[in-house]
Amino acid sequence: MSKLSLPVLKNAIAQSDVKLLSQCPGIGKKTAERVVIELRDKIIPAGMTAEGATITNTAVHTGEQAAALQDAVAALMRLGFKLPDADKAARKALDKLGEKATPEMLIRAALG
Repeated sequence: MSKLSLPVLKNAIAQSDVKLLSQCPGIGKKTAERVVIELRDKIIPAGMTAEGATITNTAVHTGEQAAALQDAVAALMRLGFKLPDADKAARKALDKLGEKATPEMLIRAALG
């Protein structure tokens, strides 16, 4: 699991991203599913649902923010960024631009 940064790991668990977790050396699909099942309730704050909850170091982004962040990370990865770098750049851009940032704005800020 050391391949993933803590925010990326938390997001993968919160979003039930078994595919991402299973990319870690020594973690298969079944183990990734078990990690998600056992840790999801500990990662997502009380009163939140798993859908649309994106956990950062100190904040929880929901709804449009989470979707914009995920779209920006995916686009940056298609442009050649590695997952941790894409995640870090998109989060930094989101912090800089604020809640109303679109995926396009996040990508531009991350590249600039």
